Amino acid sequence: MAFGLPSPLRPRFLCAVLSLLLAGSALEAQAFKIELNENSFLTLGILLQPQLQITNQGPDWGSAQFLARRTRLLFGGQYKKLGFLFVTDQLNWGKDNNWKPDFFIQDAVVFIEFNENLRLDAGLFIFPLVRYYAQSAGAIHTLDYFLPAIPFAENSHKVYRDMGVQFRGFFFDNILHLRAAISNGVTVNAVTGVNQASIPRFSAMLRYNILGSEKNYALSAIYFSETPLLSLGVGAEYQPNAYVYATPSNPQKKSDSLSLGADFFLEYPFWEKHAIVAQANFFHYARGPQNPDSGTGAVIELGWLINRLEPLISWGFFNSMAPAHAKDAWSIRPGLNWWIDKHRLNLKVEAGWTGHRLQWNTRKDFGFSAQLQVAL
Repeated sequence: MAFGLPSPLRPRFLCAVLSLLLAGSALEAQAFKIELNENSFLTLGILLQPQLQITNQGPDWGSAQFLARRTRLLFGGQYKKLGFLFVTDQLNWGKDNNWKPDFFIQDAVVFIEFNENLRLDAGLFIFPLVRYYAQSAGAIHTLDYFLPAIPFAENSHKVYRDMGVQFRGFFFDNILHLRAAISNGVTVNAVTGVNQASIPRFSAMLRYNILGSEKNYALSAIYFSETPLLSLGVGAEYQPNAYVYATPSNPQKKSDSLSLGADFFLEYPFWEKHAIVAQANFFHYARGPQNPDSGTGAVIELGWLINRLEPLISWGFFNSMAPAHAKDAWSIRPGLNWWIDKHRLNLKVEAGWTGHRLQWNTRKDFGFSAQLQVAL
């Protein structure tokens, strides 16, 4: 059996893959848009990601289990220039037999369109830095994000969303795309002493659209575009006194949060129903020399779309500046995507290795995952 599965896991594995394939062939994706009148509409949607995970964390195989990686409800609408987006999420429903994971509001955005190129968002939104985590989880390339490469303080965001206001604009015939936001970040904490002046987080992303443009609130890792898309981006995030961490000489050491990023994105269709899809994202975090969240990271993805099938490979790493390197991580993940109905219905399989030091000869965890996505 592939991947050296022990005999007790083989029937579960075969049944899981078979059930996912059957489900994929039976469902039809639809979009729900309710036109109220010529000036207004409502949208309703769901996102389901049932997943099979098989993990190995040492000489013996770990576990095989089913879970719902994401379960989302989406509600949106627009009246003339005023619109809103409301998204809920529930992560890892049923994982390790946990049937009560947090059900939370992920996005809650009200926006005003001044014209087709200028928009102001207010509420809970994806704060800008680079396009990698500005991508919707329902439109990413791989099964999931490589989270070690994008560390932020736990009390400074909710799944990389923050509360505030954001400006989005396109300039010079859509060549430049700017997102700039002011948001809460780390709020005043009397116990740790962080952010006593209550200064907000400032973040921005500037994109240079060489070919095509992307105007979505949440971006996609693949658009199935009939015309080439090519863009470069840079971004930054800053908040003073946002971190507190212990050092030998100062148990309440504080530091600013500075994040810098750069990225590249390409989707290039060629021949008939072929496309190369690639992106590279680079990060640098300066949050104090002994802070484990300080360091450098990257995520790189490369796929070749052949009709509805896409073999791909992704690689990511994070190299912490802290002496203990406790948050060092790397991952290499080859996979195969079957885009049955693009992002509305697809099946992804992925195998990969994850290490916790930046050398191949250290301990590595191996895993295999299969995920069906239904977005209605």
